[in-house]
Amino acid sequence: MLWDSPSLLAPANATNTPRVDGSPAQAALSLLDDPRQWPLFGRQALAPGALSADAGLTWSSQVAILGMHCASCALNIEHALLAQPGVVSARVDAHSQRAEVVWRSDQSRPSQWMGAVAQAGYQALPAHDGDLLALGQLPVERGLLLSRDDLVRRTIIMALMCQGHVSFESIEMAHLIDFRKTFALELAELQLMQDSGLVTVDADAINVTEQGWYVVRAVAMVFDRYLRADQDRARFSKII
Repeated sequence: MLWDSPSLLAPANATNTPRVDGSPAQAALSLLDDPRQWPLFGRQALAPGALSADAGLTWSSQVAILGMHCASCALNIEHALLAQPGVVSARVDAHSQRAEVVWRSDQSRPSQWMGAVAQAGYQALPAHDGDLLALGQLPVERGLLLSRDDLVRRTIIMALMCQGHVSFESIEMAHLIDFRKTFALELAELQLMQDSGLVTVDADAINVTEQGWYVVRAVAMVFDRYLRADQDRARFSKII
């Protein structure tokens, strides 16, 4: 269901995000400093403007990013990576939740720039796609086919979780819908939260109030139709 997707709802400051100053997390990252591990999630590359003699020192690594919700998150991660000595370039894609990091092995190590990602509040994991492709397997364990309604709701959930703001006009223009008509039931449910001072709903937008940020997950849950269809099933708390 939409709400359980880690790409949408795992907060950037989640308690299970590794800390670089914590010995278990740092020890795990340090294992990736072994040069024998680098070809498993990357390849040797020549950075733009570099001399051919530097080819063996420059690596292009592929990593998966956990805890990333939107383009703003991607920019934060790119800035954290590019601030690290030895990182030549970094490209982060919020949609695929992947990053390509070009770095020099004589100036940095994976544990250092992955640690910078952790310090920024996210988690970087090596993407071992090369191993699977070499075996003729696709680097995907499970996929979900999203409907048009799923995509609209995902956009709304991400906007609420990341910005605390949903513009009706932007959703209508991007997905060609009438927001108030399509989500009349959800807007009615938000009325109770509005009465409690958690959100404001006006003619143009939904805004999470300062008080509402403490329960922003509950606000976003209103737009998860899979939870709505599965209310009779016992579940653990999705808010705390």
